[in-house]
Amino acid sequence: MNFPAFNEATFNPYLYISSYSYLTSMSLINIRLIAGGLLATILVPFQLQAQRPAVAAPKATPAAVIPPAPTSASRISFQAAGYDDQTIQGLSGSSAYYLRLPATATLQNGQLVLFMKPSQALQLSQSSVTVLVRNQPALSLRLDQLEPNAPVTIPLSEASRDAGSPFVQVEIKTQLNITNDRCKDLENPALWLRVSGASFVAYNPAANGAQRLNLSNCLPSKEAIVYPANPTPNDIQLVSALYSRLFTLRPRGVALYAADKAPDSLRNVVVVGEAGNLPARYKALLTRQPQAGQGLFFLQKGVAAGPEVLFVTGADQAGYAKTVGAIANPNILASAFGDFLIIDKAAAAAPAVERTDRLTLAQLGGTPDMMQGIGSLRRSYSFRLSDFAEQPGEIETHLEARYSGLQPGDRGFLNLYINGVLFSTTTLDKSGLVSISPRLKRYLLKPFNALQAEFRFFPGTNVCQNSFLNFFAQVDVQRSSIRLTSPYSTEQLSFLQFPGAFQNKPIALVVSKSQLVPAIPGICEVVRQLNIGNTSQPAFLSVPAVYTSEVYAKGDSTKGNLIVFLDRGDNLWGQFDKAPVQFQRDFRLYSDDRSRPLFAVSDSVSCGVAQVFEQGDQAVLLMAVNGTAANEAFRNAARYVTDQLTNLASNVLITAGTNRYLFNLTEDQSVIDYNDGFGKARDWWQQYNLYVLGVLLILVLLAFLYVRSKVKGSQAIFEN
Repeated sequence: MNFPAFNEATFNPYLYISSYSYLTSMSLINIRLIAGGLLATILVPFQLQAQRPAVAAPKATPAAVIPPAPTSASRISFQAAGYDDQTIQGLSGSSAYYLRLPATATLQNGQLVLFMKPSQALQLSQSSVTVLVRNQPALSLRLDQLEPNAPVTIPLSEASRDAGSPFVQVEIKTQLNITNDRCKDLENPALWLRVSGASFVAYNPAANGAQRLNLSNCLPSKEAIVYPANPTPNDIQLVSALYSRLFTLRPRGVALYAADKAPDSLRNVVVVGEAGNLPARYKALLTRQPQAGQGLFFLQKGVAAGPEVLFVTGADQAGYAKTVGAIANPNILASAFGDFLIIDKAAAAAPAVERTDRLTLAQLGGTPDMMQGIGSLRRSYSFRLSDFAEQPGEIETHLEARYSGLQPGDRGFLNLYINGVLFSTTTLDKSGLVSISPRLKRYLLKPFNALQAEFRFFPGTNVCQNSFLNFFAQVDVQRSSIRLTSPYSTEQLSFLQFPGAFQNKPIALVVSKSQLVPAIPGICEVVRQLNIGNTSQPAFLSVPAVYTSEVYAKGDSTKGNLIVFLDRGDNLWGQFDKAPVQFQRDFRLYSDDRSRPLFAVSDSVSCGVAQVFEQGDQAVLLMAVNGTAANEAFRNAARYVTDQLTNLASNVLITAGTNRYLFNLTEDQSVIDYNDGFGKARDWWQQYNLYVLGVLLILVLLAFLYVRSKVKGSQAIFEN
């Protein structure tokens, strides 16, 4: 190992403890002997030993732990990068992380801080963890060297990432042991190590950070979008495009603020609006103005400790609208290496969405990685039902793979799971090749699906006892595929068909004028869902044009598909007579036998209603809210439209706070009553009909007795 040169001015004893913790006690004795004879020439090791803190004698060498990062350093946690707590299981396992750093960051004097918790059943002295940074070992230690509740900290430098790359690649590998018998430990569920999502990478601002920052790399660091307090349809279209683009770059999303509600603490934001309608608090930072008909991207880099602001603006409506096309096209900003960009022309149209009957595992993001080990070896592939040209009734799952041929006494199986449910198992043999094509029924499918291929290897007797070559397997992701074998026809649309059923025509997004502000979170969620693809690479965005309901009603309202956010009092409700629920009226939903009410809407209830249906040849997603919490109601309704709880027939979604209810309703559904007189009368009759009938029966009996008495009286008079 090459030891770093000693510099007394910058000497850090804790860093040296981390770097030289591999020295054994015998090597330390040798150093002292040499230091006694050659004190003048080997001063550095002597000083290092003199400054070591006292450590109580442990069972093994203490873990290399460096104090936490300085408070001046910034950090990005695993959770912020999209990784929650990860559990590494089995005799040997690994977990990989890719963390994006801001363009202004440097890893020089940075740190990787890991919070790890091992299973209580492990033999800690016989189990180990290895941390790799940029595919190079950075730290290996036994688990008994981990201090309880203390982080493991690894120093980083610019060499810890590829030159020019914004990502830090971290991989954590484990070798776990419980009984010293690998055969017994092979399937033991107590073999695990948890890596906390609170782990983080600490970095520092680069000295030339301002020079590194430009339009091509500034978006991933943006925390919020600030839009005008009174947004126009153009503002909403641009905000929805930016939200969708940032969601692909920031796994945890981005905040949305109206200009009059944006907190002063925001330091890294995107500000949108026409040049004459920018928020006053940010307007002074815009030092370049667009000309008539031009759009403008301008990056203010945060001079004098001010905020870092990306302005997206235009001189007028024509120029401002061009910025939407620049956001939708990933190549425009990616090739802008300056602080500003003038947009004279930018086509907002995205390439046509290709929908097919067959998707390879490579199209689903699969890579031909080699799986090695014993026990369970797994790979997962995700897909949406809307990726297919038609609604699937049945899907064929074709999988081809190579593996190490089994020897006598070995056992091996290939299991396929869909959303955690086992639907196929195949016994492996000595051939080393497998090709299977099991089929999936529609009742096993959800809007978003996870297909998992699992190879399970059980070595023969005596192989576990010794060091042996692990089994391996590799899936051919180019030749393996999922294929629609039979479509499923339905008489009505369901949420399961969103957004696929909407992508065969242009989409218009219509908003009631009174809902322009509260509908923005919901609109952004819907546009984001329209643009969820099969790959993590940036792609063209589909950004629907936005209209107010008054403007849309005056135009040709029969072309294209619709996504509509309406006020309950909007006149546009009259055009949607095919909607399962006429939400402009209060209503009550009952169970199928009308024995009990399931949900009731009144003016005092805050809720959101989303419904999908066909109006003529148009596919319509209609959302409306009731109550005061319109922002959250719209956001929740839009978010849950593609929720995994959606079944194959749900076409009405009702959200009330964090609760959501799914229904399958038709136009003539008898389980819905509207509170408009007739419904109330019917409810009253169902509740009190027995009492009313009893009273009527008594009145009839009394009337009969009264008439009878009169008749008898008349007969008596006549006889006398």
